[in-house]
Amino acid sequence: MSTHLAHQQALCDAAGSPDLLADFQQRAASASQSGDVAGKYSEALALNLDLVNLIRSLSKDTIDRLGGIEAVKAIIGGIYDSYIAPLDIPGIPNLVEPAFDKVLRSVLLKLVDAVYTLGS
Repeated sequence: MSTHLAHQQALCDAAGSPDLLADFQQRAASASQSGDVAGKYSEALALNLDLVNLIRSLSKDTIDRLGGIEAVKAIIGGIYDSYIAPLDIPGIPNLVEPAFDKVLRSVLLKLVDAVYTLGS
């Protein structure tokens, strides 16, 4: 297992969701191969919501144990980049989609900041 994946798995384990990373991998692969537009959109939204719930489940102590706020933000960003950003989101033109992904990623990282700040 690469260091990148090991850190992602450690975060999922610490948040009490040890199977989440494998679930993300399977669902993202399935969604990217699906021809069902509604299913692809639903899965992209569900993956984002699962990532939000993962972030919300983190405590300040857990974030500190995982290397601090910047380390956890890098891990969350890596999960987003690996499993959600590559999905082609129906209804969003390919020209606009990179900007859309950048905004969603930024919102998730701000949520990590908020969870850490409120947890102190």
